[in-house]
Amino acid sequence: MLRAVRERVGAMELPNQPAFDQPRASPIRATPFKHRIPPKAAAMTATSSKPRATAGAPMLLPLALLLLLAPLPQPAAAKEQTLPLIANLLSAGLSGLSSLGGAPGATTGTGLRGAGPGEAQGASQSGPDLGSLFKTVFQLACPVLPISLPPFPIRADALCESTGMGQPNNQMACSIFDMLGGMISNPPLNCNPAAISMPASVDAAGKPVPQPLADRRSKGQLPKSFSTKKLLQEEGGTYGWLYKHVQRLQLWGHCGAVGKASGWVAPKGWELLDTPRISSDLRSYGLKVTAVPMAAVVKQGAHLLVLIRGTASSAEWMTDFDYNMQEDAAFGPGLLHKGFLSYAHQLWDGGLQSILESQLAAGTITDITFSGHSSGGTLAGLLAARTQAYLQQGNATSKGAGRKQLPSQAPLLTVVAFAASNVGDDTFAAYFNSKINARNIQYEYDITPQMPCAPKTVACPNLKVPTPNPNGYWPYARLGGLVQLTSSDMPAQPRAWQKMAVYSQSDMCQSPESMGWIAHGVHYCSYFCAFSKYLGDADNMCLLWPAGAGEADKASYCLRGFGADAYPHINPTMFPNPN
Repeated sequence: MLRAVRERVGAMELPNQPAFDQPRASPIRATPFKHRIPPKAAAMTATSSKPRATAGAPMLLPLALLLLLAPLPQPAAAKEQTLPLIANLLSAGLSGLSSLGGAPGATTGTGLRGAGPGEAQGASQSGPDLGSLFKTVFQLACPVLPISLPPFPIRADALCESTGMGQPNNQMACSIFDMLGGMISNPPLNCNPAAISMPASVDAAGKPVPQPLADRRSKGQLPKSFSTKKLLQEEGGTYGWLYKHVQRLQLWGHCGAVGKASGWVAPKGWELLDTPRISSDLRSYGLKVTAVPMAAVVKQGAHLLVLIRGTASSAEWMTDFDYNMQEDAAFGPGLLHKGFLSYAHQLWDGGLQSILESQLAAGTITDITFSGHSSGGTLAGLLAARTQAYLQQGNATSKGAGRKQLPSQAPLLTVVAFAASNVGDDTFAAYFNSKINARNIQYEYDITPQMPCAPKTVACPNLKVPTPNPNGYWPYARLGGLVQLTSSDMPAQPRAWQKMAVYSQSDMCQSPESMGWIAHGVHYCSYFCAFSKYLGDADNMCLLWPAGAGEADKASYCLRGFGADAYPHINPTMFPNPN
């Protein structure tokens, strides 16, 4: 049996299939074969008259074994069983892909091209390209499945409801978590900070940016959400400035790890105080680095700014997936996300506390802003809460503890979080909303801010990062201060952006790459685009569709670096003209 599988896999024609070292064991337990391979699938495995040993053949073995040995649902049960089947299929296939390493110059996880040897723009310790990865898996899967697949069951505008992740003891949802865990193994480590242009120090209206944001708590409480259009008019330039510098940090954080060590360039007019690090196991990349920068602390006058990048390496992704909850009074009351809490402790103890203490003791700091994207946005909230608890202690513990005297007038603590995940329960959310001047900025089709699901996220004891709970769920809550970005806020191609919700349910077999493209657009490009009109910035990643008359001079493409500029260039059938 194994010999036959190897011969079939070795004979497959798979475009651009990269090599890898060793496949990891599939998490799916094989069961006796119950279905014949359809003729169409058999034809796929016989594209050559004699077996051809390809570099990617060993990687495909776990997937091929699953296709041959796993029981498939009968048509009557197809609707109920399709989702766990696809989740298991992807988990098994992607676990084999997890050790892939592309050559320098491959498309990077941000959609930007990492530079090859000798190129000036940067470097990328590459992993598999998500679009090609999905295409390869489904090229094998779709001809074998004896059922007609429905659209992707993941709705970009309602992740928790469409997947059941918010339902206690939902094993189907746990399969999706398992699938996601397989997808993100060994993503590329980017080093290309110059790919993000430095934002101007004034916005489109000529006002200096960034500005310390006004305290918008009403009677000591953050509102659940803000009136977005009015707030963007007043603060949109500051949001755009912060977002671009956070992404510059994102593309610099692993430069040292991939052998391109250089100091992070602070924004013009700002003093760089430190770049606090977190521990990071990069052995799966063949690197011996054990710690990498996660944040940058800069100062201008009375304004202290803490920028925090998002997730990059597979080790960091596994920390994100550790959504077990625990108490930690140093951050406030209630239950908190265990994984994010561990990184917040490292940043606090690894330099942030000492910087804050030193700067506050001087008595000149009036505003402290924490800003980050994705997991960095989540950490921004946690670190603001930790700073608040620190300030509340005042000078009570200073005597005999070597602690410097703090000013009696505490600075205003502000959080500007882009696409931050949920981080605590109702108790912590109530505390946070009463203490922190926050803007939780989210694009309507971005799935990251919807996770972990509120008010409940399914507990999954059998994942790679187990999250067991006797109740079958973990009790998450949303923080206040929502600034909801919509497709109508996009200065270019708003109709194409509106279609992102439709694209997210593209047919699995017809357009398997679309999940990766959608994730890139809604989680990354959307924020560049929405804020660009307030910065007057044409490098805005707004274009999803080929540029119309005059558009190319005013906007740039979201999918640059993916081998084509816009969605219809890749698959015109799945991305019809929205205009």
